[in-house]
Amino acid sequence: MTGIKKLLTTYRNSNIVVRAGIWFLLVTVIDKGIAVITQPIVNRILSVEEVGVFGVYNSWRSVFAVLATFNLFGGILEVHLTKTPEEKNDVVASLCSLSLLISLIFWFVFFLFGNQLSAFLGLKKIYLVFMALAITAETIIHFWTVPKRFEYLYKPYALLIVGLFIVKTTASVLLTYFLKEDRVLGRIVGLAVPPLIVAVVLLVQIIYRGQKSRLTAYWKHGFLFNLPLIPHYLSSILLASSDKIMIQKLSGKADAGLYTVAYSFSSLALIVFNALNNTYNPISMKAIKSKNYSALRKSTELIIILSVGFSVLMMLLAPEGIWLLGGDKYLGTVDIIPVLIVGIYFSSFYFVFSNVEFVYEKNKLIFPITLCGAVINIGLNYYLIPILGYKAAAYTTFIGYLFIAVSHYLVSRKILGEDIYNIKRIIVILTALFLGSFVSMILYRHDNIIRHVCIGCIVVVGTIIAYKRKAQIISLISKKSDYSS
Repeated sequence: MTGIKKLLTTYRNSNIVVRAGIWFLLVTVIDKGIAVITQPIVNRILSVEEVGVFGVYNSWRSVFAVLATFNLFGGILEVHLTKTPEEKNDVVASLCSLSLLISLIFWFVFFLFGNQLSAFLGLKKIYLVFMALAITAETIIHFWTVPKRFEYLYKPYALLIVGLFIVKTTASVLLTYFLKEDRVLGRIVGLAVPPLIVAVVLLVQIIYRGQKSRLTAYWKHGFLFNLPLIPHYLSSILLASSDKIMIQKLSGKADAGLYTVAYSFSSLALIVFNALNNTYNPISMKAIKSKNYSALRKSTELIIILSVGFSVLMMLLAPEGIWLLGGDKYLGTVDIIPVLIVGIYFSSFYFVFSNVEFVYEKNKLIFPITLCGAVINIGLNYYLIPILGYKAAAYTTFIGYLFIAVSHYLVSRKILGEDIYNIKRIIVILTALFLGSFVSMILYRHDNIIRHVCIGCIVVVGTIIAYKRKAQIISLISKKSDYSS
């Protein structure tokens, strides 16, 4: 109890930036975890084939979300909120209206060929209608929430996101169960309708607060700023989402369902990786800019150790995790979990090196590198899945992300003319990641007792490392807060 009281006292005495950061992190974890939290229930209601259909639906949804919105709530909105915060209401209203116009045009053209696209995508037309509504609604919500993050207004942000989380979770589970004639539609509707209702209210508020005379003031700049980024966004999504789409086409819906559950468990690691990166990236960029390479190496090493340790722990817990998410029928996928986690690790890890490109504004190679990684992944999938089955997709994903990470490291060395990260030490730490994946796959087939002992050892060692490095961890967080403010 004393420890909890100390934590609460520390929280109360911390500044608004720290408190907001904690809440934004917690809310992000809740929001991103909605699909995973409901899966133990939903995956037992749906058949394996239906799980595969929903996984493919989500993959296409990610692709169309970029094309239909241009991600205007991302880069360009954040730039304006940083440079001209006094014009916040006008900027949000203008860019939101532009995003809605782009969405309207995109979906109009899309549904002109609705029947043909439905057949090509392997999704019912009604699924695509709710996809359009969900993407549009969530875009509006983003235009409301992004400014809240910049102003550290975590209370209204948390209330909205957590409230939506509860409603979507309840609705999706109930509709999946009761809509027996089409359970996939029930899941889609449950996740789409609550945000749609909220978005209508928020849209009225956004437009009302902006000056009507300036509604189109930021259209040209917003469109031209984000247009060149679309290929990069799409390439990143294709690299992350093409597996399930190609498995459905080349191996069938059932295999897509098996892969979807395996990937869902593995992607839990992304929640931790993203949280660590959100802490690391501002410090990394500041250290690169000031050429404080000693501080950069220390923070990089700490982040890698923490993320590698968590990755190996996830690998060892895979049998229990897969059973929890889907039950016995998905346990056959457990042997690809280590490979998926390593691939997902590198999907986050390459930002360590690409920060150099952003700091020195030499980011012309970011899109070509991402595109090459996506092409490698898709090409290998096309060749290997028919031969080796759906599990080959886990290895092709890893190869694609490894290529991207190595490429960004080489680019960073070319820009700076030296190795500022101590790559040899990083490789030694990463060896533990690969060793952990091999050991995990062996232990799956042999002794659960030894596997559970290994889990206990990792928890103990991790606790000791965290305790010994607590000063460094606290320093890392405080530097982030100083940087952010």
